[in-house]
Amino acid sequence: MFGGIRTTCFIACDYAVFFMILSFVSGQIVQRKWEKDPSLDGLLSTEGSLTSWFPVRSKIGCAVNCKQNPACFGFYHNEEEGTCILYTLFEFAADKVVSSPGSVFYKMSLDACPSNEGYVIQLSTNTCYQVNTDVTLTWTESRDKCEQQNDRLVVLDQTEKADFLLDLLREHYPSRDVWIGAHRPYDLFNSPYPSSGQDIVWLSGEALDLTILQSYFGTGQPDNAGARENTLQIWGTRGYMWNDNESNVRCHFICERSLF
Repeated sequence: MFGGIRTTCFIACDYAVFFMILSFVSGQIVQRKWEKDPSLDGLLSTEGSLTSWFPVRSKIGCAVNCKQNPACFGFYHNEEEGTCILYTLFEFAADKVVSSPGSVFYKMSLDACPSNEGYVIQLSTNTCYQVNTDVTLTWTESRDKCEQQNDRLVVLDQTEKADFLLDLLREHYPSRDVWIGAHRPYDLFNSPYPSSGQDIVWLSGEALDLTILQSYFGTGQPDNAGARENTLQIWGTRGYMWNDNESNVRCHFICERSLF
């Protein structure tokens, strides 16, 4: 942060079949890797484009533009013409490509969300999720565990994310109570709600909006029972409804990782 402005600089590493961009955002390093898809050499997809062709000096310029577009997961680069086109898809049907001499396609590697570590990707929100069921931790321990692996205890401030995760839990993690990344202000833990109502916030800093999310909660929730229920969970043992609970209760938990 310089003068309150979020700054990003790029370092590009170019290899034979893939290259990386390391971006420094708020003092942290975020890696994006693009892999060449030889099966699409000289071909151009007729679906999924985000832009028309635009001029660039190199494929690094394509990658920088792709990284800055949240919907971009791949791009074509034509070195001879010095042009680039961004795509929202990285897999194409064989009957949806046409000849395009000199065009080379690079797709974003999903190594940032390794499936062998339990990550599941939601492309529509550029987010990976890791449901941790090996241990049960308190809410604070769960938050810290996610942060230790450069993730965040999941923030479900969008119905699209909430619906995706609830379907995932129902199908693959039945009857699991899991912590999510919402809490009362830390300095108000173990106190009654103010007269204005619940004051829960997400770890992103955004306030919980019950006008959008109330239907996800169990009946009468959140209620801050006993003025001690400071954190939110998904109650897998009670129909996957959301519930506020005491933060020292031990549950499973979900970490999230942004692709951008």
